Amino acid sequence: MTKFRGPLLLLLLLAAGPLAAVPFTAGPLTAAADAAAQAAHPKSPSDPHQSLAAKLLDFIGIPADSGALKGSDDTLDAGEVWVVDVAGGKSRQLTRTAEFRSPIFLPGGSDVLALRGSDVVRLSGPAGASRKLATVKGAAKLLGCSANDPDKVLLLATTPAGGDELSVLSISTGQLSRLPSDPTSRKDGELMAYLNGWDRTYPAGNLYVQRHSQETLAGIVEWQDVFFQSNNGEAVNVSRCDSTNCGQPSLSSDARRVVFIKGDHR
Repeated sequence: MTKFRGPLLLLLLLAAGPLAAVPFTAGPLTAAADAAAQAAHPKSPSDPHQSLAAKLLDFIGIPADSGALKGSDDTLDAGEVWVVDVAGGKSRQLTRTAEFRSPIFLPGGSDVLALRGSDVVRLSGPAGASRKLATVKGAAKLLGCSANDPDKVLLLATTPAGGDELSVLSISTGQLSRLPSDPTSRKDGELMAYLNGWDRTYPAGNLYVQRHSQETLAGIVEWQDVFFQSNNGEAVNVSRCDSTNCGQPSLSSDARRVVFIKGDHR
């Protein structure tokens, strides 16, 4: 059988008349035409040298400008999960045990993801009933959900050698996909340092942890609180923990609520 290729195939198709008006089933000719069109206008391949910051733009609370990054000295290990309304300041306790770390909101709802040991758990309902989703060896913190795919969660883990490793976790399947960084890149190093801290930059404003100290009869008491500063607004103490360490905050996708950890009383 004669094979038609390139311009000759295009001329034959044009000479056949208005094919769009005639129903037909795709066959060798249309497949060949598609291949010819793709060869003439190939798709741009994905950039293998895309920066780590560009890869993380899809995740909530991860800024693109490394110049705006700064870490924080939140030393809180684990605690109870609390949720507070940014506007009214009304707070509620989501869990009754102080064994949780690094809570984040799932987009578009009130459910919260958190770490309990190496387990990623989902906290649902007023009582914060927990359901285990996956176990991630060395899980250090949850960083945020994808703005375009709520099934994807960015997390940071500690390797056996003591280094940091970024991965994307599928909530539905528990599959973990490693996201490599360049150890020789200064910008990647700055971004990884930022991810290890607890300060977060969102479109609605900044969320950060600040330490306090107060002199009492028993001596100086120190603790930390969670602050939110909206764009062009004043910083507000949203946790109001009053001598109790609070930290590890995250903002909801609608910027109306903050979830954080309340630790031991100091």
